[in-house]
This record gives sequence, structure tokens and C-alpha cells, in this order.
Amino acid sequence: MQTPLTLDQIPKNKKAFITAIDDRSHPHAELSNIEKRLLEMGFVEGAPVMLLHEAPFSKDPLIVRLRNNRIAIRRSEAKCIQVQLQL
Repeated sequence: MQTPLTLDQIPKNKKAFITAIDDRSHPHAELSNIEKRLLEMGFVEGAPVMLLHEAPFSKDPLIVRLRNNRIAIRRSEAKCIQVQLQL
């Protein structure tokens, strides 16, 4: 069985599937708004996702492919997205 990963931990260009959104690890106060925002962008359970790029110095933001769209998200938001790598 694979250990749980978050979106910011997967290797670049490896396909994964979203298993859950867990915003309790997010450092900001309004956690429910973060989860709502991610869900509205399409980060839903079962959706295919791939890490494409991270900024060179601060490693923030991340560019991810969600289905056929490229989306920039903060690393702190990516830590809320639990994924499982495709075997």
C-alpha cells in the first residue's frame, strides 16, 4: 500500500489522482474558504492531477495540470490536496 502524499510532494510529470482535500494543515484562519476555492477550481476526489513546475527560488507557486487545464496554486494550498500516484 502506498503512503499518502500531498500534491506538493509528488515528482514532476507523474500522474496522480486526488483522494481528499484536507484543509486543516493550511496555516490561515479561514480554512473552509480554502477548501471551497479548491473545489470550485475542480480539485475534486478522483480527478487526475500532475505537478508540472515550481518556481525556481521560493518553490512557490506550483503549476499543476488538472485534467486538461494548467493552474497555478500556492504550495500551502497544494499541501491540502491528498493524492495517490498512478501505478
